[in-house]
Amino acid sequence: MSVISSSDVYLFHLKRRGRKPKLIKPVYSINYEREQDIEIGLVQGIMPDSKEEYWFARALDYLQINYIFQYSIGMKRVRGWQIIDFLVYTAPLPTPVFIHGEYWHGGVKRAESEYKRKMVDKMLAGHANPTVIIWTAELPNPESAIIAAKTYLKI
Repeated sequence: MSVISSSDVYLFHLKRRGRKPKLIKPVYSINYEREQDIEIGLVQGIMPDSKEEYWFARALDYLQINYIFQYSIGMKRVRGWQIIDFLVYTAPLPTPVFIHGEYWHGGVKRAESEYKRKMVDKMLAGHANPTVIIWTAELPNPESAIIAAKTYLKI
């Protein structure tokens, strides 16, 4: 049985051979407004899925238009059941409004979203105006939500 002495263990060099690298520090810092900094609140007791839905709800409140947020049509958990983002009470018939984002409703999923829109139109035929789809790209700020509400709902 042999005993290992300290002279048998290889020691790595601990000294640095060169200068320390200089870190480049920015002269100024840019303060970007991040999406998570935008606060959204409840709409009729329900948390909206996006800031655009929240802005559109605030626009309808500003214009003093009655609406139901997250209106459910059909029987829950049954094929064909859907949730409409807004059922806006316009004269003479209410108007279903969807707020669609490119990520969830664009590209490959666009066909499915279009099918669901046509099903809503078919289910509410004669009882509501045709469905309105507002894309999130059309709502970059809260002021544009007011303009979109006036334009799409013909107020």
